[in-house]
Amino acid sequence: MSVPQIPQISYASTSVDLSDKSRFGYFSRTVPPDNFQAQAMVDIIKLFNWTYVSTIASEGDYGEKGIEHFKILASRDGICIAESAKISRNAKHSDFLRIIEQLSSKGNARVIVLFVDEDNCRRLLSASREMGKEGYFLWLGSDSWGRKIHPVRGQEESAGGAITILPKRKPLKGFDAYFKRLKPSTNIRNPWFIPFWEQHFNCTFALHSRRSEFDMRRSKRCTGEEKIWKYEQEGLVPFVVDAVYAMAHAIHNLLKDRCGRDGNKMCHPKEFIKGSDLLRHIRSVSFK
Repeated sequence: MSVPQIPQISYASTSVDLSDKSRFGYFSRTVPPDNFQAQAMVDIIKLFNWTYVSTIASEGDYGEKGIEHFKILASRDGICIAESAKISRNAKHSDFLRIIEQLSSKGNARVIVLFVDEDNCRRLLSASREMGKEGYFLWLGSDSWGRKIHPVRGQEESAGGAITILPKRKPLKGFDAYFKRLKPSTNIRNPWFIPFWEQHFNCTFALHSRRSEFDMRRSKRCTGEEKIWKYEQEGLVPFVVDAVYAMAHAIHNLLKDRCGRDGNKMCHPKEFIKGSDLLRHIRSVSFK
């Protein structure tokens, strides 16, 4: 968004490349970049006096850049890399078995540092179980694994002892009550809410459903009055709220500066708001 000078605030983008202000001058975020969790991983390894580890990266900016920064930091602290594997975007099951075999060849390096998306984390754990390596490795995973249940469900023994990294977060007060009050009949502004409702309650709204005809025949009909009981707040919620509030406060402060605190000045936002001015207010915003 730098060329058209449109400020952007991300609640989930952690790539280190986005810290390059010469390329992404109008980009801001409410989460720390990946080099922070790479440093946290090195600190954990040092704490346990481990000196010989292997790494796995998902193909792409997140995985490859994350492991790249980990290796730079690890080398400074005398941590040696035994094996480095990469999971391609179109990896097959046999590729995961090969990676597990590759890692197993270095018996003294049982700590595996992961910058891998959650689906591939699950496939790695499944491959380790298939290769008879349940509990053999100690996984040190990035925030893409974090607290998610999906990677470990049904293969807890393969994940036993794993350590995962997450940005510091805590549940947002008031959000749970708000979310549980939402209904398909009233939350019409969100185009993904009905698909969520159908998946969560395993039912279907015949007129609006995006499910296949086969799934619709198998599913019960949604009433829209089902109660959300089994629910855990998504960890990114506080970062989303921070991003929205930061933009809202920045726009509010900019309007006060240009239109007057009492709103007495006649002004039209489209006539005077520049991306550079809004960015300046975003970078200086403060709220509780």
